[in-house]
Amino acid sequence: MTVSGTDDLAQVDVAGVLRDINVGLLAPPPKPGEYILIHCGFALEMMTEDQARDALAPFGPQP
Repeated sequence: MTVSGTDDLAQVDVAGVLRDINVGLLAPPPKPGEYILIHCGFALEMMTEDQARDALAPFGPQP
């Protein structure tokens, strides 16, 4: 993940696809390797690895 301090955008890996996500709603901003909940291009909250795994479980194995 890369974060630009000027526009609050982070480039994140979403199921193997790189997407630009606005992380301006999170304080402090996420760091590479952390998990976030994303909706409509915005990072809404930080998640633990276990929470992320549980949230992704219904979608099957992840890359």
